[in-house]
Amino acid sequence: ERNWTLETIRPRVESCIEIFGIYNSFFGTNWPVDKMYSSYGEVINAYKELISDYSNEEQIKLFSGNAERVYRI
Repeated sequence: ERNWTLETIRPRVESCIEIFGIYNSFFGTNWPVDKMYSSYGEVINAYKELISDYSNEEQIKLFSGNAERVYRI
């Protein structure tokens, strides 16, 4: 979707977290293709807003912890 907003991506993000759970989900981007639609900061800020009600521990898992575990980095 070319003109995405927080509200247009909210159902996708929430569905993925609901289906796969906090401990099996993590964020990624399609950068640099995504820059056709938004800035990197806008993408990160949207993710931050979407998970703002989660605990700090859960937010860390979604932004980095789960990816570190999965990719062993």
